Amino acid sequence: MEYTSHWMHTNERVKAFESKDGHSCLVDMTIKGLTSTGLLHAEDAFGEAYELSPDGNSLDFFTGLIRRKLDKN
Repeated sequence: MEYTSHWMHTNERVKAFESKDGHSCLVDMTIKGLTSTGLLHAEDAFGEAYELSPDGNSLDFFTGLIRRKLDKN
């Protein structure tokens, strides 16, 4: 993709929120590019792919991202 070939966020480390059983934690993620919907495509330490979106509470797009697991298809 032309856009991501000129940006500087590929392989940037970010922290994303994960909520389980009423508890939230931060998960280290690595940005790999953009998804088909234009959000960030990232992977966790296990190689699982996620789509990251802003949490809506921060002016810094890369702070407090919310993650959604992507299908492997």
